[in-house]
Amino acid sequence: MKQKILIVSLAYIPFVGGAELAVKDITDRLPNYDFDLITYRFDRRWQKEERIGNVRVFRVCIGRFGDAYYGRTFEKFLFIFFASLKGFFLHRQNRYSIFWSLMASRASAPVLFLKFCFPRVPFFLTIQEGDTPEYAHVRAGIFLPLWRMVFRYADKVQVISSYLKDFCIHEGAPSHRIEIIPNGVDLSIFSREIFDNDSREFRQKLGIRDRVPVIVSASRLVPKNGIDILLRAVQRLKNEGEEFAVLLLGFGPEKERLEKYALENGLSVIFAGNVEQNEVPRYFAVSDVFVRPSRSEGLGSAFLEAMAAGLPIIATPVGGIPDFLTDRKTGLFVKPEDDGDLAKKIKELFNNNVLRQALADEGKKMAEEKYSWDIIAREFDKIFLELPHAKKILLTTGIFPPDIGGSATYSSILARELPERGYRLSVVTYGDGGARNEPHTYGGADIVKVSRKYPKGVRHAVFFLQCVWRARFNDAVLSADASFGGGLPAFLAARCAGKKFIVRITGEYSWEQGSTRFGITDSLDDFQKKTYGTRIEIMRKIEHWFVRRADAVIAPSEYLKKIVIGWGIFDKNIRVIYNAIPARQCLESNIMSVEESREELKISQKIPVFLSIARLVPWKGIPSVMNAIDMLRRKFPDAVLYIIGDGPEKDNFQKLIIARHFERFVFLMGGLDQNTVRTYMSAADVLVLNSSYEGFSHQLIEALVHKIPVAASNVGGNPEIIRNGHNGILFAYNNEKEIVEACIELYANTSLRKKFVENGIIDALSFTEDTMITELIKFLL
Repeated sequence: MKQKILIVSLAYIPFVGGAELAVKDITDRLPNYDFDLITYRFDRRWQKEERIGNVRVFRVCIGRFGDAYYGRTFEKFLFIFFASLKGFFLHRQNRYSIFWSLMASRASAPVLFLKFCFPRVPFFLTIQEGDTPEYAHVRAGIFLPLWRMVFRYADKVQVISSYLKDFCIHEGAPSHRIEIIPNGVDLSIFSREIFDNDSREFRQKLGIRDRVPVIVSASRLVPKNGIDILLRAVQRLKNEGEEFAVLLLGFGPEKERLEKYALENGLSVIFAGNVEQNEVPRYFAVSDVFVRPSRSEGLGSAFLEAMAAGLPIIATPVGGIPDFLTDRKTGLFVKPEDDGDLAKKIKELFNNNVLRQALADEGKKMAEEKYSWDIIAREFDKIFLELPHAKKILLTTGIFPPDIGGSATYSSILARELPERGYRLSVVTYGDGGARNEPHTYGGADIVKVSRKYPKGVRHAVFFLQCVWRARFNDAVLSADASFGGGLPAFLAARCAGKKFIVRITGEYSWEQGSTRFGITDSLDDFQKKTYGTRIEIMRKIEHWFVRRADAVIAPSEYLKKIVIGWGIFDKNIRVIYNAIPARQCLESNIMSVEESREELKISQKIPVFLSIARLVPWKGIPSVMNAIDMLRRKFPDAVLYIIGDGPEKDNFQKLIIARHFERFVFLMGGLDQNTVRTYMSAADVLVLNSSYEGFSHQLIEALVHKIPVAASNVGGNPEIIRNGHNGILFAYNNEKEIVEACIELYANTSLRKKFVENGIIDALSFTEDTMITELIKFLL
């Protein structure tokens, strides 16, 4: 069964432009698809419905065909309304597999409307604009935010040049969703030989005298195409005694001004107006050089057509023109806005027959090898086959980079890796910006950060609404944790949108809240066996309630899997997928040496450096680590401890440091960016992790990669990473004597350190991002 694709374009044949001709050439070469197209009815004489090639065309509204080009502003808004309405009913009837918007213009608004109404249908956007971003913003006016939504919500953006790719990224389109596919040339009609026999007769018909060189330009007569610069250059040449005829193909609002200039200066300029596409080669056949000194340019199909016709090219190095024009190889570059330089280059080209022929030959060769419509149509076919099957995931997380923590690391890996594997990923999280939502991108994912400056409760409600809105456009919702701030809103949003819900368990939220807010000192294992006050029990019941109703549960360790099974969740619904870090990439990169990192951090090269990286919460056992280092200083008086992390206990820990007079050797660094954290890891002699609970610690794997000996508490998922006596030392939680013994052994025993480092690197490489993502993809959909 053929795929059905709905195209919306503000203009279409018989109104001819580069974008419209591109659609015609592409769709004619894809007979395995059914294309419907909604466009503007410029002239009441045009049919409301007709078939043009492989496209069934539907025209809406009745505009005025004239200098306004696209009709009056009011009529453009009518087009948005009627095109949206027409598209809605056509989709209900035909069930299109793709919505395709031609250009980021008012044609995009109906497609955006259809995307919101039918979020599972992919939105394909073609960008061929040659305008500058500044002009595009002015044109969008008060609708600029809506215009930018087009770039963010498009599932795939096709651009015709590198310049336009950068333009789209600037407007908010993630780079991984942008595909550069240039316009092409119908090589079967742009052959100079076809028209050579009647070229002399056609020259006479146009009023061009024999032996007068002809400069041709094909474009809309608008300021951006620089035709006024061309005429000023020809006037300069005339003043030098050189005679040229200028042949202008195209129509536009600058026509009257250009005609007046040509008449006043006695220039031989022929305004041919809009020319049928199959007649353009006839005009090229009587010409000697193609010139268009553009002020801005998306790509410029007319340049490619002229090259295919064997004409040498003169152009400005703006926009997408450098994609195909190499100076003095496939054409000549002139300085923008410089009619003097243009006159000089025109004169040079006509005085140098060898150069002129070489440019013509190289240009034609390039057009034939790279810009055939058959090649380009195959690229579109590939997109049309893949686009409807791309899976879309909404990821929710309480923290995201630059925040530090396991969920932030996990989410950042997904943001980088899933888009590379064909998934579209959107992330809703919290951020520390102003009281507003902050959309941006990270890796290949769309990120929306709900400000933590909103009052508590309000920010959770905003987070939930963001999840509900975005869940509509996705196939599944994945929560990176089961917290009430991230996991619960994600579950409710998934149910509202009727989407699959997957939750990753990193611990027990009710226990974490009890430990930080309600004075619970029991370990997570003991917590499972007891009952507590009303608040804790309500939180526990709510957490277990929505996790049990998840379609699937991810546990990052066997330990956490056992915890979750205790909540009444079937074993078959749980998958252990170990966390990962980019271990191989870190090893292959230039990890700083101890000497380099200490020099950068201004730490003495001679002292023992111990490091602890953790959220500053009660169960991380930070006070016991401080006490252990204090005891260790009896053997190593210069030893220091750096504590990296942030959290609700930060002020209490700082007070403890002052009260115990630890200021000389314990340094509370707070939250640091990832690069700085890694520098401290490179500078440290031993990493100490004293926690009463760990689901699965990213920091332990990172320590192994950074060749730091590890001492960790023998709890939770830690023994699944650190094997005692093999790649580190395990000790009993909060046992300060064992912590001291482990730190002394790891610092002083050189052969043991070497053994642990070598084994640790091998073990770290088993926790690869590739393995984690591959296992996750099997589990997602």
